[in-house]
Amino acid sequence: MMTTAQTESADQFHLAPLELIWSGVRPAAEAVGLAPHTLLHAGPPFRDATAPSAVVLSSAVVCILHEGWAQSEAEAEALIRNGGVQLRPSLQYGVSIPLAGVISPSTALLEVRDRATGACYWSLLHSGNGVEIRFGSRHEQLQERMRYRDRVLAPAFHARLQQAPVALAPIAAAALAAGDDLHADTSSATRLLAEGLQTDDPQLQSVLAETPTFFLTLWMACAMHYAARLCRQPDIPGDTLVAIAGNGETIGMRCASNPDLWLEQPGRPPQGMIRDAACAVANGVGDSGVIDAIGCGAQLWLKTARVLQAMPMSVHEQVHRIDCTAVGRLSITPHLTIHTAYRLGLLREEQSGIYVSLAMLERQGVGGLLGRGVLRVNPPHAPEPAAQQ
Repeated sequence: MMTTAQTESADQFHLAPLELIWSGVRPAAEAVGLAPHTLLHAGPPFRDATAPSAVVLSSAVVCILHEGWAQSEAEAEALIRNGGVQLRPSLQYGVSIPLAGVISPSTALLEVRDRATGACYWSLLHSGNGVEIRFGSRHEQLQERMRYRDRVLAPAFHARLQQAPVALAPIAAAALAAGDDLHADTSSATRLLAEGLQTDDPQLQSVLAETPTFFLTLWMACAMHYAARLCRQPDIPGDTLVAIAGNGETIGMRCASNPDLWLEQPGRPPQGMIRDAACAVANGVGDSGVIDAIGCGAQLWLKTARVLQAMPMSVHEQVHRIDCTAVGRLSITPHLTIHTAYRLGLLREEQSGIYVSLAMLERQGVGGLLGRGVLRVNPPHAPEPAAQQ
């Protein structure tokens, strides 16, 4: 829980609401100019992009086959190993990727636009309930599901959104009030999204009804908009956290003073509920920590009992230690404000950490999704907390 001193410190600055809309679905080549033989992955850059973590490697191989750049897994791996295909961090393109997902030029991306400025951030379009590229495996169904995502769902959603975009902040506010944390649990938000979309297309209705996590990637793109606003806020300390992300090798944080600089530490696996205790869990991977960095996700777990009910006692014990020092307030709508924005310097002084709600993946890039849990990230050396100019 937040102490009195922390509550007072949260008055240092205030982020007004943004009018964010889901405005389209476009292939990555069109959305962010992604070049042929280039793939995007979550988290910081790899130390050696020709030898990525196993879960990202599996997703990259699947994407290469999807693009037709190779005819076999062995050929696809060889393209990565010899640099014939480039792996680059997604956040530098304004794209946030869930878990071990990989994005190729034809990958369908959700477009989240700031109506006032026209600025866009992007994330991955969900392909529906079942196995997904984000789970970091080479499952035989992935090629069919990705074709369905890019060739059927993407144009159908885009056509609907050209008739009328969907405002996202009111949905997020109502979902938070209903008990979502907007990371591990987006079930209320997805239901409200389906109501707001008002589509009579049975395929789109089915995907939204069967995929309670659909809203997640939309909110990841929203979180990037809020993080960008933090970086432009003139009165915030430079060591204010704006992103947390992992690549399966390292975990990185970014701060407002230099949002392109990664403060990295060795990766660790999340802890939580797992289907098969005999499986090794991959180190934390994904850009979805952008959500926790703005005060949602695991930072709300003490208020969202729905998430904790299925978690083991070890996670309960960790969550009850969450005591992040918020230094700002974020207005999701004019009527809903959350405490947000954490200073790495203050986290170090409190000997605390930041918690990220994160699914668990099988370490070798074969078994895919194992469960969900939480990852405690220790604050690295923070930049000087000078105010932004």
